[in-house]
Amino acid sequence: MDKYTIHCPKCNTTHNVSEQLEIWKDEFIKELDKIVRRLKNEK
Repeated sequence: MDKYTIHCPKCNTTHNVSEQLEIWKDEFIKELDKIVRRLKNEK
């Protein structure tokens, strides 16, 4: 997996895909966590 890189227009550099996926995964989990908490609070 480490041989794949993606170009990031936001910071104009290339990122290692597996590293980038880890970052996205962490952010995704945080967002999901917020949503779940919000839903629980509404009940």
